[in-house]
Amino acid sequence: MYKSFLYFLVLILFGCSQKQEATIDSPKKQVNPFYEKAFVFIDNDQDSAFYYLNKGKDVFIERKDSFGAGKCYVNMAIIQENTGDNFGSIETSLTALNFLNEKDFSHYYSLYCNYNNLGVASTNLKNYDDARRFYDKAYLFTKDPIDKLMLANNIGIVYHDEKNYGKAITIYKKLLDSIGSKS
Repeated sequence: MYKSFLYFLVLILFGCSQKQEATIDSPKKQVNPFYEKAFVFIDNDQDSAFYYLNKGKDVFIERKDSFGAGKCYVNMAIIQENTGDNFGSIETSLTALNFLNEKDFSHYYSLYCNYNNLGVASTNLKNYDDARRFYDKAYLFTKDPIDKLMLANNIGIVYHDEKNYGKAITIYKKLLDSIGSKS
């Protein structure tokens, strides 16, 4: 229960869907009313948010806007993970990778969120090697120090769940030291 609370707290504090909306715009800058409407529901009605993201994804695909479609898939995958559909979340996140470009800097935040989500869902399924691999991949797509702290924390959780307490404690101590040195 405590671990679930920590996951939830981290997702709320550093939720990709909220930051993504504020910082990433589709290169084509065309309004997609379904995509916009999804964020009205994202915090309180995830079924409706998922519905509108799915409709928005179809509009982006019709417009040949792969970045917009990729962002929809990433947010849909995060919703699936939040509601306990870890297998579906992984499948949706893997689909998102077909729409995101690892060589395009404007896609980096979505890629970071997507790989982090793959790590979280893999951790939930006890696929710890995959989780670490996805978290390591997420590191490649962020320069944000808070994002990096969150990824380190997530890797610490993986080691904790594997009962590799020594590695988990080492990571947690480094996190505490880095936070303490900044205050």
